[in-house]
Amino acid sequence: MVRKKPYAVLLLTLSLVACEKCAPGRVGQGLSRLTIRNVGAIATAVNDDTACGFESEAAKDSWVASAEAGQTGTVTWRVEGCVLDFSAAHEESTDCNDVTATTSGEVKVTATRTIEGYITGDRATPVVPAGPTAVTIHIESAEYDHFKVTSSDSDAFLEMITGSISAIVRPRVAADRDRGVCSVATGDATLEAVSYAPSKVRVGRDFEVEVDGSDLNAVNGKFEDRENALWGSISVWGSQESIPINDDEKALNPDYDRDEQIASYACKPEITMPVRYDCETDVRPLIAQGASQLSIQTLGMLAKLAEADASCGFSSPDVKYNPTIQGDVGAPGGSATYDMPSCTMTFAPGTVIDTDCNGKNTYASGTVHVRGSKVVRGYVSGDPEDAIVPTTRDPAELTLTAAFQDFAVWSDPGDNKLTVAEGELTGRVFPRVAIDTVTGACSKQTPVTSFEGVTWANGVAEVASEGMTFGVGLDTSNLAAQNGRKGDRENYLAGQIVVDGDVFDIPISDDPILDPAFDAAAFDRSYTCDAELVVPKDDGECDMQKALAEGAGRLVIQTVGALGTLINNDDDCGFEALLVKARPDEVIGEPGEQGSMTWHVDECRLESARGSEYQEDCKGRTKNFSGTADFDVTRTVTGLRESLLVIFDSIVPDSPEAVDIQLHGVALNDFIAYDLEPGAMQTERAMFIDSATVRARVRPIVAEMASEPGNYQVQTNIAHMTDVELTATPATIFFDGKQFDVQLDYARLEAFNGSYAGTGATNFIRGVVSINGREFTYADGAPLDPDFEQTDFTERYACKDVRETIPPAP
Repeated sequence: MVRKKPYAVLLLTLSLVACEKCAPGRVGQGLSRLTIRNVGAIATAVNDDTACGFESEAAKDSWVASAEAGQTGTVTWRVEGCVLDFSAAHEESTDCNDVTATTSGEVKVTATRTIEGYITGDRATPVVPAGPTAVTIHIESAEYDHFKVTSSDSDAFLEMITGSISAIVRPRVAADRDRGVCSVATGDATLEAVSYAPSKVRVGRDFEVEVDGSDLNAVNGKFEDRENALWGSISVWGSQESIPINDDEKALNPDYDRDEQIASYACKPEITMPVRYDCETDVRPLIAQGASQLSIQTLGMLAKLAEADASCGFSSPDVKYNPTIQGDVGAPGGSATYDMPSCTMTFAPGTVIDTDCNGKNTYASGTVHVRGSKVVRGYVSGDPEDAIVPTTRDPAELTLTAAFQDFAVWSDPGDNKLTVAEGELTGRVFPRVAIDTVTGACSKQTPVTSFEGVTWANGVAEVASEGMTFGVGLDTSNLAAQNGRKGDRENYLAGQIVVDGDVFDIPISDDPILDPAFDAAAFDRSYTCDAELVVPKDDGECDMQKALAEGAGRLVIQTVGALGTLINNDDDCGFEALLVKARPDEVIGEPGEQGSMTWHVDECRLESARGSEYQEDCKGRTKNFSGTADFDVTRTVTGLRESLLVIFDSIVPDSPEAVDIQLHGVALNDFIAYDLEPGAMQTERAMFIDSATVRARVRPIVAEMASEPGNYQVQTNIAHMTDVELTATPATIFFDGKQFDVQLDYARLEAFNGSYAGTGATNFIRGVVSINGREFTYADGAPLDPDFEQTDFTERYACKDVRETIPPAP
């Protein structure tokens, strides 16, 4: 694994005279420089090591704080006898200048690491550094065995063969990009009290040196008021030498360049650029920001849970079926208010409560008691299941109060989490909805949500945010937020929160951000995988007018089909009446020849006050009507001419398309045509017409009789309806238990019910419908019956006296 060496020191080539023992000062100077590089590498290695170094589990558990959580102080970790073995697998790291350092050999380290700052109490991050110089690594002892560090930009190196060394290393850390906290290693460092115990080392490949002791100090890069400096003393071959040996050797790195030094760590993605050392030392604002963000996440998920809960939430029978309704049934502008007195929800640790379209899980644990109300606005439908049909993208307002018992909500990857031991959270939640393509109504939930008046009361919580965990008191708050985009706000959070008695304005910076990791495209993908969900562009797409217009047009066709069947089958004054059949208006052809017969009816009223059944299919579905219909209608039948009893003209229809019915004008009053499933007391889809005139041409497709081959008189409900027109009328649409009052201005339509190979047509509707002053046109290929299924359709007439069923279009 390649690791950056933030404390590594860069040195240039060591120049030595041929007789090294003759010049102990020059040897000491070069040896000191290389020693600093090796000590920096040792400090980095023990700091990063996960087996026995400071990143090991044992070391993480060893921390000792000098003060209580929430106060300033120090945290100290300790490692003892940590063996860092690079003999088998050399360690390599490359900085931002593509300079590679390679470590080999072995070193056994005993050390402490101390960080000064704000004590959090979190095991992973128990302290937030108080500034750029808050970290100290004290190498009490580093025993080496052929330990060596080489650098790709220098031929010089130092191999520590035997012995040990101690040092104090103070790395300089810079502000991170997200929080402004000093946490990013830069490579700048000061090394103090670098002290050799008697040791044997090798300088490059040339010669070995006996080191008796040392007291060296250095600054790699820049640290406070010193830069690129080396000073102190070292004893080699029994000769004590002062460092530097002269004024020209003061530099730790003779070829040091500050810009190159900064560039060596500037590519780190987590660092603030330009590099800053004026770090944030008071983390309380960060805690307040994190607590505010997580409070919104918690309230939003509680709203979703309360909506879905069928035992005591808004989906429970006691709440769902007992709303307070404002407004008239069938009319827009109404509302339903649902009261949820109390709902207790308990979750085992790590319970998955939601998975979005990106596969991201949300979890919960603990217990929460939720109470509140929900107001939904739109059409008052009269349906106990859905008392209101929304007419906007934002039809609902939830007002919730939640009381917590060790409750937490978090999402993958789980870095940010709010665990509430006790307290209450109150707020108003405004969820945005999308279009359900099955019903046409805006009823699909989305995560796009507004929040107002989000308020804490006496909260005791633990906030895990930005890699830190803090125990806090959430005294009160007043927050507003927007999850996703609504209007001119996106991913927004602002307001005020009181944490541990201190008031914090949110946001703590200039940007009112709810989720720092928010990505608009990923957010949209998180809920749009539902094939039956369409995101509306505006409220106009949610006002139900398009869905109602399209539904009204389909029900106009249903009415026309019913009228054609009623007048064709009626034996009182319709086409089955004896006097009508006996008096055709036109006869073409002689008996035994192909011909046609035409009948006209213009004084026929069909009437039913309470509903009359006029047809039943093979699965027990009945067709019914009520109201009055005054007919002016013509029927033409083509086929084989014959005579009944010699004196009556007659005709045998001899093809599926033998019948043609022309509705010149049918006056409807209080009329409704509807289907009833077996045992049902209420129709699923129908339209009540107050007063209107209908015109249309109906071409039913009839089947051949099994009992009389060649005679096509079996009704199938397959029909082609053209030139359909309906005049203005108030109307009421009934759909799946819901009622909608509309002004039906006009309809001009063509449709095909069922499927027929002879014409190649299947289940379509086209044309325009106008309701409430707005005209809508059916899209190309729009189905007459969205639930059409050929097998079911055929089975509904196949039990009749049918020689063979009508072949559908391919």
